[in-house]
Amino acid sequence: MTTLTRPGVDPLLDETIPALVALREHGSAAVLGACGVATNSGEVTVLRTHPGRRCTFCVGVGDDRVVVKAYHRFHAGAVDFLTRIADLPFAHPAGPGVPRVGGVSVELACFATPWMPGPPALELLAAGNGARVGELAAEWINAISGIASGRFAELGLDPYGIVEALHDLHHWVETITIADPSLGAEARLLARRLTDDQPTETRSRLVHRSFSVSHIIDLGDRPGIVDWDEPAIGPIELDAAAFLASLARQAHQQPWMADASRHAEQRFIEGVLPVVHDHRFRWFRAMTLVKHAKHRSNTQTGGWRSDAAALIDDARRHLA
Repeated sequence: MTTLTRPGVDPLLDETIPALVALREHGSAAVLGACGVATNSGEVTVLRTHPGRRCTFCVGVGDDRVVVKAYHRFHAGAVDFLTRIADLPFAHPAGPGVPRVGGVSVELACFATPWMPGPPALELLAAGNGARVGELAAEWINAISGIASGRFAELGLDPYGIVEALHDLHHWVETITIADPSLGAEARLLARRLTDDQPTETRSRLVHRSFSVSHIIDLGDRPGIVDWDEPAIGPIELDAAAFLASLARQAHQQPWMADASRHAEQRFIEGVLPVVHDHRFRWFRAMTLVKHAKHRSNTQTGGWRSDAAALIDDARRHLA
């Protein structure tokens, strides 16, 4: 029997994602079997869902679990990326862990990866262990910076740098403006400053692009990095800034995490200062804070307006 353990969300009703339809009609064993993974059916936990686009869930309990990434349409690029990244120098016991593809179903538009055992960084943050979270995130940034940029050309990813970020920024400002015109006016002023104060482009690295505290798992001897939905080739400052923006958002949404988030920020900055460019780092930090303000304006859940305003204030401060 399939059990959903994420309260208030029933992705099995999403008819647009073939694997979820199969999960509802035939059970988890059938979905895993279609991927070529031999395992018994078990408890299903929804890890992340974007209705109409994709859903990540796991089957099993404890460390004996399999993760399934399901899409509206088969995402061959995601499978190819995870296969290629496994060959990079840091994909070994001494470097960050990345999920390895264990089975694929083109028909159900999904693929399976082994479970990465260890506490998620968000749990560590909630438990007050912010310093460890900062260490793990800094390890990822240092791992990127330690690999020759030419190796990333093999991944065949699109670039995402200053030009692409500015293009997205205008869409983020529009979303904020629709939700709250006064906040939109503040965001528009920030957009002008970011446009006028662009840093120089730099040699590109592999970037997660949406790197956040929710994408890190503590594997004990290294970080595990998951949910590679938008990988790109860009400056390492993008991932560094995105991580700090996610910490800021957590602190504003969950004030009781503020102290742990501050400790994570301090430890992280100590760890990455030798490998990031100051101006570029501050610029992307402001940029990604606006992005998170856009997310809060999109969801419009409790306290969203004050959270978005605080994130915009943070962005203004980092440009000062």
